[in-house]
Amino acid sequence: MVHEIPASQGRRFRIPLLVIAVVVLLFAIAQILSIDWDIGQRRRQKTAFLVTRRLAAALEIFKHQNGGYPAHIQTLHDVFVVSVTANDENHSREFAELSWQYVVDENYRVGYVYDYEPSQGLDSNSQLFMHYELHSDPVEREKSGFKSFYVGDNGSIRRNDERVATASDPVPDVDPVLDMHSTEQAVAALEQQWLQSQKTNSPDVLAPLLADKLVSTNSDGQVAGKAETLARAKSIKYDSAENNDLKPSLFGRRYKDKPALHFHVMWPTCRSVGNPTVSPR
Repeated sequence: MVHEIPASQGRRFRIPLLVIAVVVLLFAIAQILSIDWDIGQRRRQKTAFLVTRRLAAALEIFKHQNGGYPAHIQTLHDVFVVSVTANDENHSREFAELSWQYVVDENYRVGYVYDYEPSQGLDSNSQLFMHYELHSDPVEREKSGFKSFYVGDNGSIRRNDERVATASDPVPDVDPVLDMHSTEQAVAALEQQWLQSQKTNSPDVLAPLLADKLVSTNSDGQVAGKAETLARAKSIKYDSAENNDLKPSLFGRRYKDKPALHFHVMWPTCRSVGNPTVSPR
């Protein structure tokens, strides 16, 4: 015997299945949009971190050249552009100018706003200052970026996930640059910044590049921390400096988003004034 299912009952079966299919589709779309939104925020905060570090390096060069930090961030423009292009051969002047627009032009802001505050003016020049603080904050937290960044004249970039970052906040345990480029490229870029400080005899440029807990072994076998490394850099004057077969190599991997990395780098060879060729690192 064949039993026929009434048409109304068949429709009742189809409607719940259609509803389930629509719910699943909407959920999938929401997940895709959420991932894209998250990636966008992280990309913007990585850009903010890089711009903050470039500004800190340019501020140290400005201080070395002029004896103090500028009263207004706009005064830093020429030094910033030269610094960005000199530290990486892949960065053109157009790239440097665009990075600068992120800082000073609200029409070019990529999710972050930058606030420069100098302090303790010099008696000899009212336009120069002994200290500064630089804040990089998302325009709207958790919509244009997660983290706030802070850097002062000691050169260490701090971060906070919930509020405006200050000098008391921790240094990022994972450099956002390592998530933005390959690790080898990131190390090579940092080495170029170190080399630039030697070429220009501007050891203060090193400060933002060195971790507070740095442990370094010098070419003479002496172990030094951050303070000793900077002091040694200031004691050496270079008449030339070039990278000699710089080849960063990565051994290891990340575990649970924490760095578990080991590097082998061929250090540059430099010539110091009045001394034979030395390898400072």
